[in-house]
Amino acid sequence: MTVVVAEDRSMCVQPNQVVRTAWVDIDLCRLSFRLPMSPEAVEKKYRRLLNLGECAPWPPIVGHWEDGRFVVCDGRHDYLAALMIGREKLFVCWLEATPEAIPDLRERGSDTRPPQLTPEAERLIPA
Repeated sequence: MTVVVAEDRSMCVQPNQVVRTAWVDIDLCRLSFRLPMSPEAVEKKYRRLLNLGECAPWPPIVGHWEDGRFVVCDGRHDYLAALMIGREKLFVCWLEATPEAIPDLRERGSDTRPPQLTPEAERLIPA
């Protein structure tokens, strides 16, 4: 499944898709394309990662899985900065088709709906 990026770090998510996030081994990642990058932009991301410590920025790096590897589609400056720092894991997100097993909550019983007023309570509350 490919990812369509409308603008920097945003995704177009269709109703039949879910967004998955995970920390993945950085050795499983690769760039989808290798266009020239600004060294200043990579340095900016590097400094941000230094300030964050072990945390990851939001939104995460966007991509998809291909042959067991995560392909970085958006966030290549962050990916290179993480490599430069020596991180072992990368926080990423990707789209998947919605599993058929997700229940429709509208069809469930009262456990998912707000509690209904009893006749006694309705008499106590003026209309």
